[in-house]
Amino acid sequence: MKSTLKIVLPLAVVAAGVLASVMLVKAAPEATTQEPTVVPPLVRVIEAVPRDVRLDVTTQGTVAPRTEANLVAQVGGLIVDVAPAFAPGGTFRRGEVLVRIDPTDYRLAVAQAEAAVAQAETAVSLARAEAEAAREEWEELAGSGDLTERPSAPDPLALREPQLAEARANLASAEARLERATVDLERTRVIAPFDGRVRQKLADLGQSVTPGAALGQVFATDSAEVHLPVPVSELRFLDVDLTGPMADGPAVELSAELAGARRSWPARVVRTAGEIDPATRMLGLIARVDRPYAPREKAAGIPLAMGLFVDATIAGRLAEGVVVLPRSALREGLGGAGSNQAREGSDTGWVLVVEPGDPGRLRFREVEVLRRTGDRAVVSGGLAAGEQVAVSPIDTPVDGMAVRVVEDPNALAATTLEADGEPGTDGPEEVAP
Repeated sequence: MKSTLKIVLPLAVVAAGVLASVMLVKAAPEATTQEPTVVPPLVRVIEAVPRDVRLDVTTQGTVAPRTEANLVAQVGGLIVDVAPAFAPGGTFRRGEVLVRIDPTDYRLAVAQAEAAVAQAETAVSLARAEAEAAREEWEELAGSGDLTERPSAPDPLALREPQLAEARANLASAEARLERATVDLERTRVIAPFDGRVRQKLADLGQSVTPGAALGQVFATDSAEVHLPVPVSELRFLDVDLTGPMADGPAVELSAELAGARRSWPARVVRTAGEIDPATRMLGLIARVDRPYAPREKAAGIPLAMGLFVDATIAGRLAEGVVVLPRSALREGLGGAGSNQAREGSDTGWVLVVEPGDPGRLRFREVEVLRRTGDRAVVSGGLAAGEQVAVSPIDTPVDGMAVRVVEDPNALAATTLEADGEPGTDGPEEVAP
């Protein structure tokens, strides 16, 4: 009996455990199956807002004087006086005497020439009197009948006409020498040809100079010019006349870091260079600044110094109803292998437009690109006002894919440019490279 219990009792415990496990499994709640939820990707967008923008062109150049000259001595001698303004950086007015050369020898030459003129005038008077006396004598002889054969006209030699002509020629020669001596005396004073400044001084007091010796270099301060190279492809954005001088060319704003601050000066394009640079394929535009040394509010009284390297913004043509996008919004290769990819200088490009909805749908859109600059693109066709353009980087975009959108304030700020019609005036927004 005891042996039987030892066998049955463990089996009963095992059976009870199995029965309890089965009942626990049957009593457990059934698991429900759930489909995975796919969340559309989040993309940053910018709203297409048509506006009028001015397609400015930026470049750089060096300020140079419009008029400059080398002062040379036209007569030789010892420098006896130098004006205080005749020093590097000195300013002078037109007609001011900058250098005086010793005039003593030239005054003596004038006196000698005046004496020679007086002598020649006396000789002319004597020759004229003798010629008149000879004519009267000939007429008396012809009237008295002493001339056996009366000629039709008197002999010029008998009337002393050659002697009178020689005296008159000597007088003219003496007067020419007097005029030359007077001019040489005037040339002992080196006079400023215009209002300007001294760039370099090459001669000084006590120095002996010869005719043609360099005295210094000066330049005019009435206006300055800046040679601004512009790529040929950018000329279509500028209203310039390539055939000759321009009375009213595009406005230019010159600027530079000077004296610890950013200064600016107004200028205007007045002509183009004579040829396109074959090395750079650029055409030079010549901008003129009137009175570069006059005080100006934007320059805070700082003059536009010659030789200063400046940045230049040339006012471009007005583009109406265009959309300005971040350049990163242009996508490459969306139209397939034969598409015109968004590259520099192309006329078309591709963008990603988000159709409204919940969720939105991504669509490929080909647009007309008027201009590409460093970080902006100007789109002239293919976008309607209010459309949302994706600016987020998307590795593998698919036409029609579902997306969620959020406006990108940074991208919006990048396309909102400072209002400026011409450099220094109010007007449409500007787009410059």
